[in-house]
Amino acid sequence: MDPDTRRNSTDIYAQSDLFYGNWEFLPGMRVQDDSDFGIHLAPKINARYDFDSGSEWERYLRAGIGAGYRVPNLKERHYLFDHSHLGYIVNGNDDLVPEESMSYQLGIGIENGPSQRYEINLFLNNINNMITTGFDQESTASRFDGVQVFRYQNTEKARTYGAEFSLQQPLSTYLSLQAGYTWMQSENLKTGTALTRRPDHQINLALEAFIPNWDARVSLLGRYQSAEFVDELSTMRSPSWSEFDVKFNKALTDQFSFFTGVNNFTDVQKDFTNGMDFRPEIGRYLYLGVTFSG
Repeated sequence: MDPDTRRNSTDIYAQSDLFYGNWEFLPGMRVQDDSDFGIHLAPKINARYDFDSGSEWERYLRAGIGAGYRVPNLKERHYLFDHSHLGYIVNGNDDLVPEESMSYQLGIGIENGPSQRYEINLFLNNINNMITTGFDQESTASRFDGVQVFRYQNTEKARTYGAEFSLQQPLSTYLSLQAGYTWMQSENLKTGTALTRRPDHQINLALEAFIPNWDARVSLLGRYQSAEFVDELSTMRSPSWSEFDVKFNKALTDQFSFFTGVNNFTDVQKDFTNGMDFRPEIGRYLYLGVTFSG
């Protein structure tokens, strides 16, 4: 490795867990000493309040505020990712500076034991010098092979905000559901345009069935992501996509178990002739195997 691209970084974390009545407080601090960017402190505090309840349902309130700090890594500063066979390349940027943020969260939830839970969480992030991937129009125009060029860059002032919804729910004795939905809005506060690679909607789900007569489990996993902008002017989008996996696990003996599955069984893939398409690169994938535990 070139000595000019070498750096050292030391991180120290400290956190405490404090209780006062129905309140739980988790103050913390991260200290980073980076050979290129110096020393930085990032404090945070999270709190939870448990409401008194005479029923089997427990209600709670969560809140948090914290400072974020991230130095650009070697990939973002110095590396060239040449995926021209996929229609794009990504250039590093040695002029990147650290990203700093202030994050605020407020949420409420109810739970009935470890298997049943519903949560709603609101969030707001104010970010300075956010490290993003932007479309390099000038470099792209200088090429004659149709390859799209992207470059890591700092967005001077940015904001993201939105809401997250999650649930964990048994549907029957042997069937359970976990699901989550995130709605997010993003903005470059200097230009008023959306941030790149920040989809408005994301959905995750996991449906799991236990088959007692077979001592086996079958899982269906799903993901959905809405379209996302890929340029700073918010004129070009990567398409929305959804992907589903199926998994099967069966115990053969106390030590051996069999597993098989299909990832992305609907075979959703990016258009490899379009450098602006960031849907999954790997299509349908079948696997199987045996595990041993002594």
